[in-house]
Amino acid sequence: MLKNMVYDYFRKARTILPFEEDQAQNASLKPCDTPENVIEHVALENALKKLSDLDSQIAVLYAVCGYKHKEIAQILSIPEGTVRRRYRKAIKQLTEMIGGALDG
Repeated sequence: MLKNMVYDYFRKARTILPFEEDQAQNASLKPCDTPENVIEHVALENALKKLSDLDSQIAVLYAVCGYKHKEIAQILSIPEGTVRRRYRKAIKQLTEMIGGALDG
């Protein structure tokens, strides 16, 4: 359930953030309107800051900006397999961090 919340949040934020290469690392997610959504938003932003720069960039480029793994690999000049692996790792870490923040 929590993993779906992370995916849903990224999908909703996708239309908010246009990508520019120098802004991927400093992307800011738009706050939501209900108190529960604000808590989730803050937890997600804090969790993104705890990821490595590369993992955060990959997560934002894929889930928020809508780039494909192949495109991200070209943008960051790294192998596509590395992008896929680090994206899965980032989503897993985000899910664990946000789950702990929301649970207590």
